[in-house]
Amino acid sequence: MTYQVTSRSPNGMGFLPVAALAPLAAAGPPGWAALAITAGIQGAMIGLQLLFSRKGPEQKRKATQIANEAEVELQRNLDAYLGGPRTKDNQQAALAVFDYAWAQFVAYSQDPALGDPGQRAVRERGPGGQVPGTNGNWFIWYRDPIANDPQAQASTTALTSLIPGASDGLPLGLLAGIALLTLGAFL
Repeated sequence: MTYQVTSRSPNGMGFLPVAALAPLAAAGPPGWAALAITAGIQGAMIGLQLLFSRKGPEQKRKATQIANEAEVELQRNLDAYLGGPRTKDNQQAALAVFDYAWAQFVAYSQDPALGDPGQRAVRERGPGGQVPGTNGNWFIWYRDPIANDPQAQASTTALTSLIPGASDGLPLGLLAGIALLTLGAFL
């Protein structure tokens, strides 16, 4: 007696119905061996179907990639603010960049294609959340140091010292627009 394994089964699920296995069980020890092999093959088929029908691993990779790329830019924004003239104008521009990045991150992460991993990424990094293995979230790390900066001072010339040839400073809206366009190129 020979057995043939095919990719198609009578019920379309990738495995045989129990009734089809009854003759093997009734055939005695040779049938039992075939039954065990068939059960093992069917178990493997079920395992593979479950593995390849999952979206979780790919969703998690994509959500993590988006978060990692955005976090690099948030760190760059914080470093630029802390490393430059800490004026109220620059503070507002840096906060606008963070708020834009957060809104874009939420929009990307809540795409239904990212499923629960995308939702989880937002919960963990948002206000009150906690990134696993850490004691904080993006607001604590990247927004609060800017928003609560006690050294931020009023200025009459925003970023004049950083722009060669600028005499009256750049308007806050223009600075925020430049920052948003730069960040948008990376998201």
